[in-house]
Amino acid sequence: MKGKNGVAQKPLRRKLIPVLIIFLGITVVSLALTFVVLEVVSAVRGFVAGEGLWSKTQRDAAFMLYMYGHNRDPAYLERFDAALTVTLGDQTARLELQKSDYDHAVATRGFINGGNHPDDVPGMIRLFRCCSQVSYLRRAVDLWTQGDAHILQFVQLKERLRSEIQTAHPSPEKIAGMLKEIEAVNDSVSPLANAFTVSIGEAARWVTRLLFLVTTGIIVVLIMLGSYVSWRILNGIRKSEEQYRALLDTASDALIVVDRDTGAILEVNQKTTQMTGRSPDELIGTWYSNIVRDSGNSGAGVPGNIQTASGAHRLGIIRVDQQVIPVEVSYSETQWAEQPAHLAIIRDITEQVRAERELRISSNAMANMAEGVIITDARRRVVAVNQAFTTITGYKEAEVVGEVPKYPMARRNDSALHFSIWRTVLRTGKWQGEIWNKRKNGETYPELLSISAVLDSHHHTTHYVGVFNDVSAQKDYEQKLHHLAHHDPLTQLPNRAAFEDRCRMGHERALRRNTGMALLFIDLDGFKAVNDTHGHATGDELLKIVGQRLSQCVRTTDAVARVGGDEFTVLLEDIVAPENATAVARKLLAALSLPAQCGKHSVSIFASIGISFYPQDTSDVQTLLTHADMAMYQAKKCGRNNFQFFSAAMAVDAMSRLNLINDLKLAIAHKQFEVHYQPCVNIFSGEIVGLEALIRWHHPKLGMVSPAHFIPLAEEIGYITAISEWVLTEVCRQGIQWQRRGIQPVQIAVNVSPRSFWDADLPKQIGAILRASGWRAENLCLEITEGTMMAQDHPETILDELRAMGCKLAIDDFGIGYSSLGHLKNFAVDYLKIDRLFTSAIPSKSKDLAIVRTIIALGKSLKLRIIAEGIETAEQEECLIAEGCDEGQGYLFSRPLPASAIEPLLRKRFAVAHRQPHQVAKIA
Repeated sequence: MKGKNGVAQKPLRRKLIPVLIIFLGITVVSLALTFVVLEVVSAVRGFVAGEGLWSKTQRDAAFMLYMYGHNRDPAYLERFDAALTVTLGDQTARLELQKSDYDHAVATRGFINGGNHPDDVPGMIRLFRCCSQVSYLRRAVDLWTQGDAHILQFVQLKERLRSEIQTAHPSPEKIAGMLKEIEAVNDSVSPLANAFTVSIGEAARWVTRLLFLVTTGIIVVLIMLGSYVSWRILNGIRKSEEQYRALLDTASDALIVVDRDTGAILEVNQKTTQMTGRSPDELIGTWYSNIVRDSGNSGAGVPGNIQTASGAHRLGIIRVDQQVIPVEVSYSETQWAEQPAHLAIIRDITEQVRAERELRISSNAMANMAEGVIITDARRRVVAVNQAFTTITGYKEAEVVGEVPKYPMARRNDSALHFSIWRTVLRTGKWQGEIWNKRKNGETYPELLSISAVLDSHHHTTHYVGVFNDVSAQKDYEQKLHHLAHHDPLTQLPNRAAFEDRCRMGHERALRRNTGMALLFIDLDGFKAVNDTHGHATGDELLKIVGQRLSQCVRTTDAVARVGGDEFTVLLEDIVAPENATAVARKLLAALSLPAQCGKHSVSIFASIGISFYPQDTSDVQTLLTHADMAMYQAKKCGRNNFQFFSAAMAVDAMSRLNLINDLKLAIAHKQFEVHYQPCVNIFSGEIVGLEALIRWHHPKLGMVSPAHFIPLAEEIGYITAISEWVLTEVCRQGIQWQRRGIQPVQIAVNVSPRSFWDADLPKQIGAILRASGWRAENLCLEITEGTMMAQDHPETILDELRAMGCKLAIDDFGIGYSSLGHLKNFAVDYLKIDRLFTSAIPSKSKDLAIVRTIIALGKSLKLRIIAEGIETAEQEECLIAEGCDEGQGYLFSRPLPASAIEPLLRKRFAVAHRQPHQVAKIA
């Protein structure tokens, strides 16, 4: 019968092979004993042959010593030593073998030096060791030992003879006497040799007879034992197999018998089939490695390495569904029938692996926790701590294990708190809170501590776990945050939030004491120029100096704060009359006006101060601050470097301004803006050559609001960019709409605000609007004031970029700004617009006329077209024509009109014939 992979399964009858092995052993023992007999014979032969050689070499030694005495030739002495070496070799071997812990190598070397054949030496050694106490062999050894005396005598005679011969006057009588002694010793050797040979022969015969009797007895015993064993095997083999099978199947672990040479499975138990999901027929005969996955830690899953594996190994058993079960396998060598095999004992450790993984995770988590962990037993004695515990407290684990930790131990009331903590833990099983503790070096620190009780299955406390963290850094951080939250980081003065809190506390004190307060709102004049000129580092240093000077000018009970960039506030408490605040304000202005040394720069600034009073102006702290702010703006309007008191009129103006700001932000969304267009006329021909777009605001309540009111406000609040974008979009849209109605495109000029001009995205924004609308760039003229272009460095960069797009450029309001002619030559512009300030005064005022004449001449020399604004009379027009001005705008030609009203003028502009100078006719 064969299983899978051709591995034969052992039938029952083949298990009787051990019986045959017993009888085979009888034969082997017989042959072995026969071999022993032959070896004894060989050993005896070796002793006999050795005795002959020993006798011969001893006689040769005596002869060589005798000849040395006669001839005194040292060569005979060397031959004597060589002959005596053989005898000494046998002596060395015998003396070594008589020791209880003899050295086999020394004995072997001695016999070989004694001239014995190497093949005989092992048998000689064994015979001597096992039979040296036998009477025959003992007598032979005694005779052999007696020969030692002769060797000693020869050696002594050699030394005496050589000493005498080497003297200056050797004595012949002494030499002759020593030669006679040599002859006597030599004659006494022969009887000993003969007696030794006889004794060895008798010993050999005795040993042979003894071995024969032992061999016969052993063979008889083996035959009887083999018969008995065979009978026992035949009667008990089936019962053993049944018991073995029952033992295998009832085992709690999986058992697999594996062939040691092939790795094939020979037998499995029932637990193995349950674990693998395979039947015994599927398993027996397959390779062990097919169901075992090596985890890589021992190689025990490879059949060839099982025999070298020791101990338990972590492997995986592959189920029939390919699921891998973690197991622990241990191996032992065994025999399965006549085959060497391994017994694999396999235990499912799925739960153990899961528990180890959870324990490993917990252990790693504890070791790597930033929080300190301390574990105690039920008596509160420390059993373990983690590394963070040592880092925080300074105590090593060995210093605290077995001790009772104290929570806390840094303040006077620790005992009561300690009792309270453990009372809570015993009652609820946990406690958490903040305490003060002490490090090993005596330093105290705040600690956030959590203590929990660990219960067993019977709800008995087995351990306590304390988890704590040093919150010193957190406390410091909170203090820093609190300071930063309430103080200005630059001047270290209270910030707006802290100042308002101080005001509220002052308000409460004023209510209780029935006193007054004054709030001073201070804004630095010229601070931006300091930043722009000397850099922000100088500006920061100046702010620090300002804060120091303000603090020095007021009482310690008063409050100074920095509430904005260059804005400071001062709260004066216990003010009886406004004159008290006036004195302080004058003192502050005087202190701030002094030059301040900021690094390498000496800086001078001024301040504008607004003052409001409690309770005269308001009873609300926030309103008090707002009123002081309003008064400060009034101080700026009054020329700066002064102080102003809050008045009710300021509140009305401020409210109106605030409402206007709110309405302005909603104007675009509610479509309250409208673009009006004012024609630009060729003053020689009267033809409309362009339009200037002007925004108008139809306020739902205030009616038409002048641009002079809302444009500066839009600039101030940063809303001008959105308005400019809307105007550009609307102008381009309207231009395309006129073009679609058959009106030839006309150049439209749009004013660019300073904020928009210096926006790096302005060219991209204009380009996007032009592409979206389809309006051509050469039909768009951008008007930039002279002051705008001179506000920052390198305006030509933006001008060149706009010019490259194809847009026309005009300098608006020329003559009232910087009038830097050196810069003008570098600006790539197309038009120069004379401000109405000069146009309205000609021709009556000669100085204004001179300025107009100069601007026109300058523009002509730079090949620019000149446009005059604000032409209202024919006299002004005639004067400009006479001076060579190119174009003009003003009420003489037309007021700014809505798109619907300006369209008829655009349709008939080419119907006007070219006029001669002084033949001017109004268009509208």
